[in-house]
Amino acid sequence: MSSAEEAGSILKQALAKIGVANDRTMDPFSGETSKDLDFILDVCFLVQQNQPRPIQRQLFKGLKNWIELSLKSTFRGPGAEEPPSQRRKLDSGLPEGTLLVGGGPKPDELSRVLQLLIQNPMSVYIAAAFCAEADLAPHMDVVRKVVSQLQHSDSTPELIFVFDSWPNIPIDRREIIMTCIANGGVQTALALASSDDIKNEVTDMLNERCRRFLSTPNNPTVWQTQEFESFIKVSKYGARVLATWKKDFSALPALVCGARIASTGWLIDQLNETSNIEVDKNPIFDLVLQMIDFVASEFRGCLVNYLICKMLSEPSLKRFGEHLEGRFEMKVERIGQQPIKVQPPTKQQKKPPLPLYESHIDVTFIGGAEQLKRAAEVILNSKVVCLDCEWRPEALSLDKNNTIAPSTLQIATMSSSSVVNCFVIGVTEIDSKQLEGLLGPLFGSSRIRKVGFQFAQDVKRLQIKCPGLPETITNFLDFASKNGLKNTKGFGFRSTKGMSLSTLLEIVLKKSLDKSYRISNWDRRPLRDEQLKYAAYDVLSLMEVYSLLHEN
Repeated sequence: MSSAEEAGSILKQALAKIGVANDRTMDPFSGETSKDLDFILDVCFLVQQNQPRPIQRQLFKGLKNWIELSLKSTFRGPGAEEPPSQRRKLDSGLPEGTLLVGGGPKPDELSRVLQLLIQNPMSVYIAAAFCAEADLAPHMDVVRKVVSQLQHSDSTPELIFVFDSWPNIPIDRREIIMTCIANGGVQTALALASSDDIKNEVTDMLNERCRRFLSTPNNPTVWQTQEFESFIKVSKYGARVLATWKKDFSALPALVCGARIASTGWLIDQLNETSNIEVDKNPIFDLVLQMIDFVASEFRGCLVNYLICKMLSEPSLKRFGEHLEGRFEMKVERIGQQPIKVQPPTKQQKKPPLPLYESHIDVTFIGGAEQLKRAAEVILNSKVVCLDCEWRPEALSLDKNNTIAPSTLQIATMSSSSVVNCFVIGVTEIDSKQLEGLLGPLFGSSRIRKVGFQFAQDVKRLQIKCPGLPETITNFLDFASKNGLKNTKGFGFRSTKGMSLSTLLEIVLKKSLDKSYRISNWDRRPLRDEQLKYAAYDVLSLMEVYSLLHEN
């Protein structure tokens, strides 16, 4: 039974129960407004009890429709005149079917309706009948409370209904959209933005709010306030909303700076994990510097100040903060460091670390048409090809709605004579038609065995660059699937759930992958030697696993 059908059954039972108790025959209106209101409130109380939100929504919608049908059948028979106490508003711009009981409620009745709304904001569907012509200004505290309840619950349809059905509601829609964004209600904010004018005004309000915060003095204590936490939320979720509206971020420098600051928390966590790598070779610090370059010069100092303060507060990152101080000629006040977390000793004996995977096969970077043409001759004449992609971290993108195309495509090949080659193709600099001219025949070949690990998501990203690529690959083996692991008896595999390439290597090859450069600026050219090695080792190690499990 659907939620609408279940709601209809509950509503019929409630109406019958109340109707009998009040000596009525399924007619909620007796001609006296106060009694009608009593009846409706009684029904509302019954239908809302112990019901999940989708059922409540259908119940209140059904009750609203039932009242309208009752009016039509009772007062709109052939030749019948509509009683003055029961009339339908047709010329106020309200949705068809909006009811006005007795020309609008009396003050005490309006208070009772608003009280019902506080108890259950879902009742807005029938309350609109009483509040459509009412002066809500004296009841702003109640109205705001109801709207706030709808904002903080899964009640986006009800919130939209309030603004569309209550033309006299004295609340600015833009104000509600801003509050939704500040609370992370992106979908609700998008639903409430009903016109381009509202979208443009909210866009300006978001950028101005970020500008006001960034104009405060840059000292370490600023980044520890409640105002900063609010600023981060507005920037983060505001960027998502504006990306959906396809706004030009170059015209919103303050919001961009805020969104970048919001992204750096994740970057700093990653930097902690690679803090043993030198500053000038650290892949995460590369991303930090790139993030700084993305911010307009007007607000760049704010971002740098925040990063320095954050880094200086953590002992493992102090040298990175000092490097930024020197690079940007900025001295930041020290306010103490975070205490170093000491892990309690564990009774479990840790296993000795596995040796790192290494390969002596030469890796060729492909960055031009002629290089790709020569590589294609090797690739398309191979017996087995292993595939993988890398892309820049999505945290660097302001538009979280769009999937990022790969920066590199790694291909390891094995010929019929078991000769192995490895290519790293710079996807960003290769023409899409040329790349598709290689991958189309490769993906469609039944002769060449293609091997990957969870490569389906990589294909979707490649299709951004090459829209003509097929979604399925002929003669493809995915090591993340049961079929890929069918020859692994004796290695201890039980399930593919939670399986990663690193886990596969540890079990089959008894080696581990160095993941230090997994999160890198893969758009960087030239790639660091460590990046090139990391990219190549993913497919070279996969080729070894395939050879061991399926060739031998």
